[in-house]
Amino acid sequence: MVLNFELSKKRFVKISFKEMKKFSEDLATEILKRYGAPDIIVYAQRGGMLIARLLSDALDVRDMVCVSARYYSKSNTRYASVKTGNVPRLDAKGYVLVVDDIADTGKTLKKICGDIRSKSMVRVVTCTFGMKPQSVIKPDFCAFRVSNDTWAIFEYEEFETTRNFSQTGNEAGLRFIKQNF
Repeated sequence: MVLNFELSKKRFVKISFKEMKKFSEDLATEILKRYGAPDIIVYAQRGGMLIARLLSDALDVRDMVCVSARYYSKSNTRYASVKTGNVPRLDAKGYVLVVDDIADTGKTLKKICGDIRSKSMVRVVTCTFGMKPQSVIKPDFCAFRVSNDTWAIFEYEEFETTRNFSQTGNEAGLRFIKQNF
């Protein structure tokens, strides 16, 4: 099934590096207040990569684990289910923090958490910068919420998003990129 994901979005919001830094500081404060620092940060590749690094700095956590996760192919075809790479067995006395950029459908976050729980007896806490109402999982920590018809464009994904908008003919998205990046 070819995904018209880009065309289904009617609104756009840019998330700048400056906002991401502020989000990570605010989220770290809340995480520390509620649970203390995690033993390990697990992040979804690629969306959670930068967020995990910002949080590792703010939380003073050096142990990080990357999990390859894909729900869409490069040609914007949705897979039948989220595909994850090898999730290692984790050993934590406290908890692990699972991080992704946005809980859009929430299926990536749910799959990674399930994979961790199937291999390790650890407490799992979730964190995203963004979340949509349609998400099947509500992250324990989230910096902002957007409507289901909104495309949150992180500053680090300008070129990828421009390519996707060009390939799908999303003129509104291309205008947004031109005006805001």
